[in-house]
Order: sequence, then C-alpha cells, then structure tokens
Amino acid sequence: MSTLSSSAFHMGSAIFDPDVLMLTSLLVLVSALLFAVGKRDVAPTGAKEVDGPGRRRTASRPKVLASVFEQIDSRSAYNARIKHAACQDPPIMSEVTSAFREMKEEGIAPSTVSYNYLLRAHAFSQQLDEAIAVMAEMKDAGVERTTLSYNNLIVAYSKAATMYSCHWVDSVLAEMQAEGLKPDAITLKCLLFAYTQMRPPRIEDAEDVLAQLEELEDDETAWSSVAGAVAGHESLYTTLISAYARADPPKTVEIQATLGRMIDRGFEPDRHTYSYIICAYMEAISLEPGRLDSVLDFLTSAVISCDILLYNNLLKAYTSRGSVDTEQCEKLLRIMQQNGVSPDAATYTMLIKAYAHSVPARADEAERVLERMRAAGVQPSQASYNALIKAYGAESAPRPCDAERILTQMSCDGVTPTAASYTAVVTAYTTAMSPSIDDAERIVAMMSSNGVEPTEVISSALAKAYGSQGPAELDNVKQASTTRPPLNTLRLQGRW
Repeated sequence: MSTLSSSAFHMGSAIFDPDVLMLTSLLVLVSALLFAVGKRDVAPTGAKEVDGPGRRRTASRPKVLASVFEQIDSRSAYNARIKHAACQDPPIMSEVTSAFREMKEEGIAPSTVSYNYLLRAHAFSQQLDEAIAVMAEMKDAGVERTTLSYNNLIVAYSKAATMYSCHWVDSVLAEMQAEGLKPDAITLKCLLFAYTQMRPPRIEDAEDVLAQLEELEDDETAWSSVAGAVAGHESLYTTLISAYARADPPKTVEIQATLGRMIDRGFEPDRHTYSYIICAYMEAISLEPGRLDSVLDFLTSAVISCDILLYNNLLKAYTSRGSVDTEQCEKLLRIMQQNGVSPDAATYTMLIKAYAHSVPARADEAERVLERMRAAGVQPSQASYNALIKAYGAESAPRPCDAERILTQMSCDGVTPTAASYTAVVTAYTTAMSPSIDDAERIVAMMSSNGVEPTEVISSALAKAYGSQGPAELDNVKQASTTRPPLNTLRLQGRW
C-alpha cells in the first residue's frame, strides 16, 4: 500500500536554478564595470520608463542589463510552466513537452532545473525510456546532472514494469558515484520503495536502506536539512513491512520486530500498516494458526482500513480453517460494524459458510444469518443460498426437505438456482438417514426442465444411492450404464 507520492520529491519553493545564480553573478560584474566607466549608455535622468507584459522596467537600465534580465525572466517563466504541469497528479505531459519544445525554439537552453522537472514528469507517467533519454540528453548537452536528477530516474525505474528486474539499481548508483554524487535521504527513500517492490523483494537491501535512514535521522544536523523533503517518515516502515508481507512465506517475525521498531521511534502505524500485517497473517495461517486469532486485537486497537474486502478476506480465512470458530466470525462482524463498515452479500455469505462448515454443521444458525441479511437490506446472492442449502445437507443427519425448501425460496426471491444449488439438494436426499432416490430423481428432472445441465457429482451421488439399495438395484445400475449413453452425451442431447 505504500506508494511514492509527489510530495516525496518536492523540495519546496526554494529550488535554485544554476543558470539564475550564474546570471545574477554576471549582473553584479556588469554593474561594477559600468559604474567604473561612468555608467555609459544609461538613459538620461527622468527618461520615461516603459513596462511590457512579463518584462522588467528597462528604460533606465543599460541594454546589456535588460538583455540579461530578459533571459532570466524567459527561462524562469518556462520553468514555472514545466513545473506546474510536471507536479500535477498525474503529470500533464502534453504541457510539459510543449513548454520544453517552445523553450528550445526560442533559443533558450534548458537548465538543470528544467530537465529535472521533465524527468519528474516522465517518472510519474511511467515513461522509463523517455526518462533515460532525458538523462542522456543532459549529458550530451553538458548540463549538470544532480542527485535530484538521479532520484527522478530511480522513480522512473521503480514505477516501470521492468522494476521486477534489479540490474538497474547497481548501475544507476555506480553512475552517480562516477559523477561525484552522493545519495541523499530522498535517494534512499526511492531505493527503499524500489527494493520492496521487486519480485522477489530485495529485503536485505531494503533493511540496509532503512538502517541508513535511521542513522541519518539520528543525526539532527543532517536530518534537519532534508526532513521536509522526506515527508511521512513512518511510511518507510510500512514499506518494509509490505515487503515482509509479500515474502513466501510471509516473514511474520520480522513484521512484528519492524512494527515494534516503528512504535519505539515514535511513529504511529496507520491503516495501511495494519492492512499489510493482516494480509501477511492470513497468508501464514497454515504455518502459524495462532496468528489469525491475533488479528482481532489489531482490529480493536488500531485505526484499520475501511476496505470491506479486508474483512471479507478475514472471514474467508476463518472459514477455511479445519475447525471453524463461529463465535470469532460473529465477533469479527461486530467489530466490522463498530468500525463503520457495513457488511455486504459476501460478508453474510462467509458467515453462512462458517456455520455450514462447523462440526457438526449448524444449518438453523446459518438460516438466521440469511434472515439478518434480509433485515439489513442486503439481497442474498446465489452463493448465499447455495451455502445455506449445503449447510442443511452437511448436518450430522442431513435435512433434504429443508434444503429443497431453501431451493424453492431461492426461486421465489428471484434468484436463479445454479447447478450447485440442485446438486446440493440431490446430495442431501441421497445421503439422508433414509435416502430418497425418488426425490433425488425428481430434483434432477426439475433441474433438466429448467435448462440446467446435471453434473458428474449428481451422477456419482445417484450411483452411490442406488448401490445402497442392495445388490439387485446395483445390478440394474450397472446394466443401465452399458446401454445408457454417458452423462456428458445426455447433457448434449438435453436429457438425463
């Protein structure tokens, strides 16, 4: 969940253009020379001063000064246009490239700042090839490439699909070193993001980068100069946690250690942090079943994401366990509602499945969930009804009549039964304490008349039921199987 935002690379309004500094120095030198020679070419005292759009007042200045100021104004105006378009989310590339082209056409050479904004625009537009080309153009034109230039290039690599390959990191850092540039806090933040997003993540490198950032933060003098640029320092820990969460298997021990480290340094975990942790625990439940239970503590003690998908995935994780704890599922539903998240059809369906997967199944409780679902104004889905039908068939003493009742109710509620719906009812009739083959065949006939193709599961259930009736009935099934076409052929013919 952690992404590099535009603010991560915003250095404030005080970005100094090297060309502006050079021209300002030139102004001082020219002024000194003119003063020494008696201010020749200066307009007479009282001469009229003329203002023009976007121009400084020049009538009372030497022509050379007017020319210099004009260069400053023109380049600054273009840089302002490029900056405005480049810093939008997403960048307005058409405006950036248009301003850059017009700048060159007027004979104004782009400065380092001009190129840096162009690089930023390409980086946040996921245009890696274009960003690489800009870096090459800067080198060919003899324009100084700064640490910020490389930071933008790192972002371009990080946001491109090729980031899953890590070869570029070492080459970019080597190029920076060759030009005498030292990575700064922003570079480190960019690298941390890049390392954690690779597949697989370069976790050891990411850990090393975070350690360097912590050392920098501990140096108050060094940190004060970059703290504003590296906004949201707590997100760095979340970024590393996200890498641990995507590891195979998830590194839950390291997640806990990083979370503690984050809190010890005075940073509050946010909903993104906890979402990554919860997802990691969900992935690791097969190895660490106890981790799943601790998720409830996060939900009650932290500001957690209001993303309903997160809660539904948690319920799914609970229902997939060998022994389903329906009380925990109900508790999760209450926490969800207390956090302002309204359950949807998938949420209630997961809860119905929880009761269906209990040992033994608790179909009556599952049906009460369906009633609560309707009372909350949530329309049950096909999956909701199918889960309830299966619940009645999964009880220690299957209840096929109730399973068929739900099938009928499903149709009355305007929800079309699926093959799974009919199959669950047929299975309930064939596995009941007193199997009813006639009723099972009646459901199959109903299924076919409604245009739903019988399944292989139904064929197997009926064969098993016939076999339970005794050798004579089983012989009849075997004899019929030699004369009757295969089930898939019957399906094609529209017959059972």
